[in-house]
Amino acid sequence: MKSRTEAHKEFANLYRRPRSPEDQQKVDEIISKTNDIFMRIELINKLDAELKKGDPRKLDDYDSSSERSHEKRSFSEEDFKNLEKEQKKKDKEQKKEETLEERSFSIMGLWGRGNAVTRFGKESRTLEFGFLSRKPEISEFVSRIFRTLNEEQIVATLTALKYCEQVGWKKWEPPVFNTIVNFSRFFSSFISLDVLFRDKVSPEIFLAKSIKMQKYYARHINRENAKNIVLDNVIELVKETKRLSSKARDIAACLSFCLSLEERNPTLTNAICAFYVIKEKRIVNWTEIEAGLNVAPIDMERYIASPNIEKLIAIEALRLENQLKEKLYHIQESKDLKKRFFKINKDGKVDYSFLNQIIEDEVKHYYPDNTKVPETMSNIKSSPHILLQVILRDLYLSFFELFDGFVKILNTNGKEQEVKIFNPELYNLEKEKIKALLRNLDSFTRQYPNLTYSFQSFTRDRLQGSQDKLENQIVRYIAEASSTFAIMARKLHVNLQNHTEALKANEKEELTEKIINSKTKEIEDCKISARYIPYFDSILINTNRTNNYTVLQFIEELTRNLFNYALIFHEKSIYNELSSNKKIEGELDILYKRYKRFSGKEYPRPNLS
Repeated sequence: MKSRTEAHKEFANLYRRPRSPEDQQKVDEIISKTNDIFMRIELINKLDAELKKGDPRKLDDYDSSSERSHEKRSFSEEDFKNLEKEQKKKDKEQKKEETLEERSFSIMGLWGRGNAVTRFGKESRTLEFGFLSRKPEISEFVSRIFRTLNEEQIVATLTALKYCEQVGWKKWEPPVFNTIVNFSRFFSSFISLDVLFRDKVSPEIFLAKSIKMQKYYARHINRENAKNIVLDNVIELVKETKRLSSKARDIAACLSFCLSLEERNPTLTNAICAFYVIKEKRIVNWTEIEAGLNVAPIDMERYIASPNIEKLIAIEALRLENQLKEKLYHIQESKDLKKRFFKINKDGKVDYSFLNQIIEDEVKHYYPDNTKVPETMSNIKSSPHILLQVILRDLYLSFFELFDGFVKILNTNGKEQEVKIFNPELYNLEKEKIKALLRNLDSFTRQYPNLTYSFQSFTRDRLQGSQDKLENQIVRYIAEASSTFAIMARKLHVNLQNHTEALKANEKEELTEKIINSKTKEIEDCKISARYIPYFDSILINTNRTNNYTVLQFIEELTRNLFNYALIFHEKSIYNELSSNKKIEGELDILYKRYKRFSGKEYPRPNLS
């Protein structure tokens, strides 16, 4: 039967196997249910066997990703067996040469080198010497370093450090997370070495088996303030986690011991040096050992973790990248909308003076005997339901002919021609809604000709509601109309953007046959794809105020009007799109920092001015 020391080592190796967070949770549940080390080993082996049946790759051995390209896997078990065989041969030879070796240490003493070794061993409490300082051996004090911690402390701390790696990347920046993960790797390697001290351990075997521990420890003690970083953050997370908090005292004691290995005599670095001293038969200091280990410092820029955790971090970085793209697109879209479709006055407000011509045409046609034109125009502007009626009528009379089928144009050759710009079905829904709203408003204003209703009242009722049925009816008409304006404007905007992309393709000499053919082919959808507005440079022939517009000018003015109408009547999506840039720019600053944290690199920042 295995000794408890051997069982403890086997358990540590089992616990360190790479698993998904879900599978690791199952292991932690096993640990919480039994304190018997042999039962834990049996149950974890059974669980791993089941996992391997489901997916053999889950339990494949792997090199710790924190080692990266500058560190290699330590000796295999077969290497250690061979090393032990060689050591046995050396031991036989050593018995024959023991007297000679003892003499060599005595001679070292005579010439001064032995005095240095003796002084180091006694001052550091790492070496014990025979008569006349012959043949130094590792002291019992060194053995105690590796055999002080008890099983409950080790298991609780292993569980806590594993959990830190699973969730800590969400909580801590890379410098903190990587410091804790490196310490976790050190701790796992450190506790596996206690088995070597059951008997007298040879320096060669100890140094071979402890190489990873040495590397992690070198990196750990070179990290400024590592002790406080590990202790404060791990204990804080332990106390926040229900299933770990009951073991907080054991975990704190274990961490305090391992984080103070350089504060007691012998230190761990001196203990390691002692093994090198015996092996090399000369003074070997920690600086020399560290140079030979050639360990890179803890990474401060990007997370270093196991493959499963690094995959989760990469997914988070991708999610943030998509958020950045979306918000930057929103800002650029908003700026393009403002620049192309809205006129901003010197006070930074939207200029709606284009309405004057539309209202003036309305007054001329529907108030022919009116001698108070300015007063009538002012009343229309200040009454939202009357203004909406005028706008709907202008859309119907001046623009909708283009969507009904064939329109008459004067082509670039100076000849009249009947052509289709849009498939009649493409904007039929919006067109029919606007027609229906116009009929309803005509009926409403005839029925209530003396009803007065201001934009101030509309703003109040839109936000708070009204007890008046007529006012509520007006709010409903406006809401339906503004929503239709926004939908139609966005669809037309896509058509215009596609036309812009076709012009760019022409400039770059990247035109395809499909793009070329779109110059005379009606528009059938609003999908994003480079294509021309058909007959875009031809002149429209009609009897309203858009006569002599080019097809492109006609569509641009209609799109501009629709966007402005939506804003006048406070359509939510358009209003938010034009007014939320400052808020989004503030969100971008946070996203930039988080993206750098999870990806380890800066996201390219465009000029938003």
